[in-house]
Amino acid sequence: MTGLRIAIAGGARRDRTAAVQRGSLANDWLKQGGNADWVYGYSAWAAPLGEPASAV
Repeated sequence: MTGLRIAIAGGARRDRTAAVQRGSLANDWLKQGGNADWVYGYSAWAAPLGEPASAV
């Protein structure tokens, strides 16, 4: 049961984590005056599990 819970939580975070890493690796995050609310306004405690992350 615990393994299933970890898999669900990991799947829910994977897309968002990948988007943050892509921006970091490109090293151009916020250079264009972008809005960082999608990063700093995120609450892992309030994010739904079992649903794909919204597009970033």
